[in-house]
Amino acid sequence: MTTKEWIENDELFFGELETGHKMQRYAGRRLLDAGFVVQVPPSTKRKSRSEIDSYADEADIWVGAWGQAPTKVEVKSRKYDFQGVADYPYDPIFLTTVQSWEAATTKPAVFLIVSQVSGAIIATSSVHRAEWMQTRTFDTKRQIRVTNHAALKNRFVSFEAFCIALATKFGGSE
Repeated sequence: MTTKEWIENDELFFGELETGHKMQRYAGRRLLDAGFVVQVPPSTKRKSRSEIDSYADEADIWVGAWGQAPTKVEVKSRKYDFQGVADYPYDPIFLTTVQSWEAATTKPAVFLIVSQVSGAIIATSSVHRAEWMQTRTFDTKRQIRVTNHAALKNRFVSFEAFCIALATKFGGSE
């Protein structure tokens, strides 16, 4: 399957998109429960291939505190069973495709990686961008070669540690 075939495979594309939207809502609820102001933009689907580029700058989640500028958060979910950084099965951890990163005008400040199995969340900041590496891999689900940005596990923290750091950034949680 080529990249074009993957994008035009509506069943696979929309299935992956629905899983992504579900994980965005889950992460948004967890952040809301932690006391933050959260906006999960409405889930939308392209009607045709020609619209896909207009989604390049969409945010998965905006998170902040009252009276503060929000932070753009990218949510990535994985089918791995992990409870935290220590037992995440791979190092480095894929963040996003190079193509997606370069297409976004407003870059995500944070990446949340969610276990689709356990619900655990780990986080990293794009402040460590200079340390990221590029990895070329074969995506077995989509059957295409992709170049990803990846970060070492030691640059990730637990969801709880992330929430503490975020609360500090915003001057304390709500």
